[in-house]
Amino acid sequence: MSQITYRPDVDGLRTVAVLSVLFYHAGFSSIPGGFMGVDVFFVISGFLITSLIVKDIEQNRFSMMSFWERRARRILPPLFLVILMSYAIAWFLLLPPDFVQFGKEMASQSLFASNFLFLKQGGYFDVASDLKPLLHTWSLAVEEQYYLFFPIGMFLISRYFKRSYIPLLWLAAVFSFVIALLYVQTSQRYAFFLLPFRGWELLAGAILAIRGVPAITHRKNAELVGGAGALMLVAAIFFYNDDFLFPGYIALLPVLGTAAIIWANTGHVTFVGSTLSLRPFVFVGLISYSLYLWHWPLLVFARYATIPFPEYQVWIGPICIIASFLFAYLTWLLIERPVRGRHIFQSKWSIGFFSFAGLLVLAMVGAMTIAGKGFPSRFNDSVLNYALAQNDVNPRRAECDQPSIERLKSSEVCQTNEMAGRPDFALWGDSHGDAIAPAFDELSKKYNRNGYILTASGCKPSLHVENTSKVYKYNCIEQSREALNLIRREKIRNVFIVGLWTSFSRDAKLARVENGEWATVYKNFGDRNMAALAHTLDALLKEGVNVYFLITVPVAAQSPHRILALQEMMEASDRYNIPRGEYDRLRANTVFKFRELYKRPGLEYIDPVDYLCDEKRCLTSVDGYVLYYNASHLSKRGAVYMKPVLEKYFRNGFSGSGG
Repeated sequence: MSQITYRPDVDGLRTVAVLSVLFYHAGFSSIPGGFMGVDVFFVISGFLITSLIVKDIEQNRFSMMSFWERRARRILPPLFLVILMSYAIAWFLLLPPDFVQFGKEMASQSLFASNFLFLKQGGYFDVASDLKPLLHTWSLAVEEQYYLFFPIGMFLISRYFKRSYIPLLWLAAVFSFVIALLYVQTSQRYAFFLLPFRGWELLAGAILAIRGVPAITHRKNAELVGGAGALMLVAAIFFYNDDFLFPGYIALLPVLGTAAIIWANTGHVTFVGSTLSLRPFVFVGLISYSLYLWHWPLLVFARYATIPFPEYQVWIGPICIIASFLFAYLTWLLIERPVRGRHIFQSKWSIGFFSFAGLLVLAMVGAMTIAGKGFPSRFNDSVLNYALAQNDVNPRRAECDQPSIERLKSSEVCQTNEMAGRPDFALWGDSHGDAIAPAFDELSKKYNRNGYILTASGCKPSLHVENTSKVYKYNCIEQSREALNLIRREKIRNVFIVGLWTSFSRDAKLARVENGEWATVYKNFGDRNMAALAHTLDALLKEGVNVYFLITVPVAAQSPHRILALQEMMEASDRYNIPRGEYDRLRANTVFKFRELYKRPGLEYIDPVDYLCDEKRCLTSVDGYVLYYNASHLSKRGAVYMKPVLEKYFRNGFSGSGG
């Protein structure tokens, strides 16, 4: 176990990993599973780090400080360079809300905790993630956390458990894999971003390093294992895509493929190993860390800068790939090699001081950027008028959205106009219901009406449907049931249903629909989310409720406020509006399909298209003010602009309400 020699095939594997990620992020559709390159990196890191730790322990020279010093030399100087250069670009390019986000990313990475930030904010594959310059540091954070705890564990095993590495690491790996399988079904983001659920991938490499699997004695068997590993990697990279529920058992293919190649070439030189050891593979592997660091910020900034000029975006991938290689090579040559070779920061104290100072600077600059609200003085008022629409949200969101189950049970939820007396309607919805709530508040005061606000971001007004992302930490099924109970208990006879109804296919990935006898009645819908919605509306109609179903407002490809602000900043001639054709196509197979299948007395569909759209476009701004605070949610101004669509219901006292 104490032998560790340079493995050029491992550098070749790094090349496979980094190029997979690079081409995937650059938008090459021929590599739909390229994101799994990160899993390859995890296995490699586990193998190499464990090999070094075990060697030092067996030679009685292991030191935590020495280990962390080596990690600091490897990781931090290039990371500091990339982040600070990114900050300089961000200063001139990013709008204030996006600059605040960048500050959060900097500060969190200074604590090796950016994975927790991205976990809280959304998924790796979400559209909004495409414009987060430091998103790729989530995997570095996972590895850094591993480097903090794993060597301590190995040292304790050697001291107190007679170096029983193999059974204990196998036990830890199996446990991590099992909980990953469990969590990926109900809390995919946790399974994706957090070390406990990714640990088995690093431990797979660690087990190889401690000879936790039998050595391959025959060259022929090694060739078979290496070939099988290569096929597994090829299959994962070229045939997986981000529609798969990942990680979990899906991650076995890249992890076992990488492990098989390392295992096969331990004591042998296979065809796969010799191919990976060719000089071009080794060279890219040597610069792979810097290449990984540079590629994502360059892609993000290039995409950001060309938002007003989409015709240029076709060139972003190739240009950024070339630039990434250039910057990566220079960083490796001028930073990585000198620091790791101790030509710079020769003593452990100097690298320690540099590391501490660098992390402190990242934390302070990030905190200042957040506190300075993204330094809006960098832009003129016309740009800011668009950019700051991101903050123009429902002012009662914190008070009213996602009421506790106890508040729902006691009917102590927000009302639109308590001075008008007993509520005679309810607004039941997800975050889109919360977004449009200001319109209901103003109309209630104008017409002296009152209604309950039953909105919960992340939870559609639909029985039996749970949001598995868990980013909202809210039980959607229980919320929906208690909202329905409140409507029954308070004898509400008018309910407005509001949600994002153009994403049933996406919901199939993020939502878990309860099984039950109710589902057999709605088989004709063919979509379990649609079926659950139909069952919910039937439950309301059976109570004698008049249901007003608001069809989703137009949805943009990107946040209109950002596009409009950048168009203003760069003096683009056009102003962005949502193409009507895109909106119609989006609705055709989703909410329109549901409308065709579900027609009942007492149900009215409210379509905002005639008010917001003409034949070619749907509005994103009016008189210089943005109607959206992100790609699909109305801003407060947008909600108020929608009042004429809803006003007739308030003016007429709701049909059948007796008012």
